[in-house]
Amino acid sequence: METFKMSVRQACFMTIGIITASKLIFMTSVTAEFAKEGILFSILVDMLINAIFIAVTLNLDKKFHGKTIYCVISEKFGKPAAKIIFFILFIIFFLKSYLPIFEHEEFIKKTLYETAPLYANTIPFFVLSIYFSYKGFKGLARSSDILVWFTITGCICLILLTIPNVDLTQFLPVFARPEFILKASVKTALWHFDSIYFLLLVGHIKQEKKSTTKIFLSYLLSTLITLVYSGVIYGEYGILTERQYFPPVQMGMISVALINVGRIDYFAAITISFSQVFSAALPLFFATYCIQKVFGFKNKFIAPVAVNILSLAIVSVTSDYLYVLYEFLTEYAIYPIATVSIVFPLILSLLKHKHAGVALYE
Repeated sequence: METFKMSVRQACFMTIGIITASKLIFMTSVTAEFAKEGILFSILVDMLINAIFIAVTLNLDKKFHGKTIYCVISEKFGKPAAKIIFFILFIIFFLKSYLPIFEHEEFIKKTLYETAPLYANTIPFFVLSIYFSYKGFKGLARSSDILVWFTITGCICLILLTIPNVDLTQFLPVFARPEFILKASVKTALWHFDSIYFLLLVGHIKQEKKSTTKIFLSYLLSTLITLVYSGVIYGEYGILTERQYFPPVQMGMISVALINVGRIDYFAAITISFSQVFSAALPLFFATYCIQKVFGFKNKFIAPVAVNILSLAIVSVTSDYLYVLYEFLTEYAIYPIATVSIVFPLILSLLKHKHAGVALYE
């Protein structure tokens, strides 16, 4: 039984530091490919929809008096039903983990360590992911305390280097092609659906004064950072943004400041890549949490090892089919992920619940 609860500060830092980092590599270029000058509206649509369901999810913590989702389902529908639902959640998190892992590997391999041998980046990532998952919510909380500063520092440095080159006319004409905006929102939705993380954080965050408001505001700050970051990239490159797959090492490279001092933007890129490692491992963290609930392994090292080895095997076998699998995920897998992320919190919010004392099913 894990009794550790994250503080509200750590939940906010997780949102700003880890969740924001998941949107700083491929997402901007993919959104630009479909949305063109409507890129900011497309990102805003996805993130505001997520914000609504994050608010719904955060209110579940008060509704269930600090009990976890597993405990609530077990009390309402029985432990077998809870195990089935958590196995479904495991599949959802596993599907959600695929693109972030490849995103991380491609970023490291093609920008920072171009001559690294095969698996030189993959193996260390999964070793870290196993340890990250094994440490549980205490490890997530402590990592969040550190990573928030890496993400914020990296973003601020890159934005400041890029702003002098921004051309606002790149965003004109506004709303010329609204159908492109909606299409881009669907195609990039895989980088969102963050409400599912907060669903499993229910019962694992300390109940403090205005905790829901603070965490919700931290997500709005994450939204603002993402919009400004993506906006300066598109303002700099315009229609060429769709080719800028690795913005942290591309957006500041033509800055006048770098002529005299060299590629200082690489320091910012490295800080972002450090946070992005953990953002790529986050879906596997929650997948491990779910599978541990399903099987209840006595040795808690088994679940993180099994989940990460399975992920490593699938990534290795499918490494040459990334774009085919991206199409599969955006065409088919997006719907079960959306259903669980959006519909499940709504169903839980409709359940009647009275304070019944100590949770029995942790």
